[in-house]
Amino acid sequence: TLEGHENVVSCLAFSPDGKRFVSGSFDLSVRVWDAATGEQKMTFKCAMPVYGAAWSPDGTTIAVIGGTDLNVFDVSSSAGELLYIRTASVGPCRAVIFSPSGREIVTGGAGCNLIKLWSVARGAVLITLVGHSSSPNGFAMTPEGGRVVSVSSDKSCKVWRVETQDATAKLSDRAVKLSDPKSPAVHKLSSLPVCGVGLSSCGQHFCTAATDGSLHVHDAITGAHLYAIETAGDAARGLAISHNGRVLAVYGPKSQMFQHDLVTRKDISWEQPMGANKPLFDIAFRNNESVA
Repeated sequence: TLEGHENVVSCLAFSPDGKRFVSGSFDLSVRVWDAATGEQKMTFKCAMPVYGAAWSPDGTTIAVIGGTDLNVFDVSSSAGELLYIRTASVGPCRAVIFSPSGREIVTGGAGCNLIKLWSVARGAVLITLVGHSSSPNGFAMTPEGGRVVSVSSDKSCKVWRVETQDATAKLSDRAVKLSDPKSPAVHKLSSLPVCGVGLSSCGQHFCTAATDGSLHVHDAITGAHLYAIETAGDAARGLAISHNGRVLAVYGPKSQMFQHDLVTRKDISWEQPMGANKPLFDIAFRNNESVA
């Protein structure tokens, strides 16, 4: 158990090698820790509460969402430094990810309801995805970087085909409207905002979680709904998938963490790792066997 933050710890992300992890907090700080010793290695300050953090695939860069800002830090040296700050949205952003190549960052925020793909090197917007009618809450990107899956408070999950070379994007015909009564195969998936999405490492499946506690697995190629996961809990706040794409971990507001095997389609565990009535705000896999 590591201590240091003075307010809610809102996000976690491990470095690709699992040796370090970054935590963000409503205390406006971003901290980098040694995963083996628990030693705090770096501390950065943001102007606003931190909602999301992501580590680049090469382990040299961290992208952090602080309120409406995108903060990008170089962590390749022991000191670390801020590279740049950009305004990402008119309202608070809830999530941030790197593309598999590490050349792009994906953000999305409330107010404008837009998803943006940024150039890491230039700190400039490459593509803006328009389609959600409410705040985007999470994203995932396929291994080849050609598709973005997004979920939103508008109760939808959308699959986007992106072309960074000519800076174009279009909404795929595989978009799933989770509450649309005109789509009987999927209209019962969620009656409340969709809060999380995770993509398997092979890029074949993605999972969604909604605030009504519903969990669903989809085919990432066709967008088809494969199966629903029954849980013993109520609401979900977000999810993570292990590096090998096998284990789905879902967390809720009542300190509940549910784990499910995506290969056998069997439940693994249902735990309260922080004790009762202590909300979980994020989870992250270190490898295929341990989660923070």
